[in-house]
Amino acid sequence: MNLEMMNSLITRYFNGMRGIALKMTLGTNIDADDLLQDTCIKLVSKHHQYSVRDGSHFLSFVKVVMLRTKMNRIRSDKAFNRIIKSYVQFKSVTHG
Repeated sequence: MNLEMMNSLITRYFNGMRGIALKMTLGTNIDADDLLQDTCIKLVSKHHQYSVRDGSHFLSFVKVVMLRTKMNRIRSDKAFNRIIKSYVQFKSVTHG
């Protein structure tokens, strides 16, 4: 798929994509907008990987990309929190 077609699909299904993002973020507007933006960036940057298949719907593809984006964000947040926790423990030991 070319970039122009991907942009057209994103524009056409934007409201549905935002609804999916709101559900995945439990209705938090800011988090939903961030997730939607990250998903759109991935869709545009990897537009050549999407191909229309019989019986498949673009929003199904979007859900997969969005879910993976959300899961990666959760993993990243957990890793960041572990680093912060380790730093706080280190600081308390060294500056006791």
